[in-house]
Amino acid sequence: MRYLIVPLQALDAGTPAPGPLAAWAAAIASATDLCVLLDARAALVAASGGFAQLVGVPVAELTGRPLFPEILQVLDFSDGALISSADLGRTPPLLALSAGVLARSLLRVRRADRSCLTLDAVSTPVAGADGIVAGSVTFLRTV
Repeated sequence: MRYLIVPLQALDAGTPAPGPLAAWAAAIASATDLCVLLDARAALVAASGGFAQLVGVPVAELTGRPLFPEILQVLDFSDGALISSADLGRTPPLLALSAGVLARSLLRVRRADRSCLTLDAVSTPVAGADGIVAGSVTFLRTV
């Protein structure tokens, strides 16, 4: 008979278990892909270096700010105007937060330097141990 021995690490009573976003924040911060992690309020928790380069803002200055409209402004494909707040809620990062579903879409965005580009965005909700959505992870690709 063979046995598998798995070492366990006990947490002190005063040490909280890591939140659902903690592990994701570390992974996003070290990712080579364009990606961001938002909390339940849609504020940026972590961003990859590639995303910071894309928007032209250092990672340290992105943390805590809302992704839309402070970091990126989402534009209407037909006329280039800013989309309404109702439509903003249907973007993948925010839809993953509000509906708790995987979401994908093309986004036309304007950066801080006023230049525009199209992004393919895929977002998934991140739930806590209680099953409640605590944030969303979004992967982006320029199109």
